[in-house]
Amino acid sequence: MPENLNKYMDEKMSDAKLEKIKYNYSSKLEEKKIHARQEEIGYLEAGLHLRSLNGFLWRVPGMTIAITGGLWYGVT
Repeated sequence: MPENLNKYMDEKMSDAKLEKIKYNYSSKLEEKKIHARQEEIGYLEAGLHLRSLNGFLWRVPGMTIAITGGLWYGVT
C-alpha cells in the first residue's frame, strides 16, 4: 500500500510541476504577444505621422509660390 501512495504522490507532484511549467510558458508567450502588438502599433503610428508630414511637404511649394507672388504683388 505505501508504494501505491508514493506513486500517487509522485504523480500529484509531477502534475503540479507540469501546471507550473505550463503557467510559466503561457505567461512568457503572453508577454511576447503584448510586446509584438506594441511594436505593431508603433509602426502604424509612425506610418501615420509620415503620411501627415508627406502631405504637408507636398503643400509647401504651393504655399511658397503663393507667398512669394503676394510679396511681389505688394512690392509693385
